[in-house]
Amino acid sequence: MTDVIVALTIIIILTLSIGKIVSEKRRGNKCIGCHLSGECSSKKNKGMKIRGTKINIKELK
Repeated sequence: MTDVIVALTIIIILTLSIGKIVSEKRRGNKCIGCHLSGECSSKKNKGMKIRGTKINIKELK
């Protein structure tokens, strides 16, 4: 009986999680659960080419 309850609990959690992901993707959110709702740096830099910058590190003597 306990195995059935545990299995049903896992199935319910997975079903609700997948439903949440599908509904958020339909709204157009890239990051699920993100409080910024797509206004993060990944969306702002979409059209820009990001260049790597070289960092110079000085040794402490």
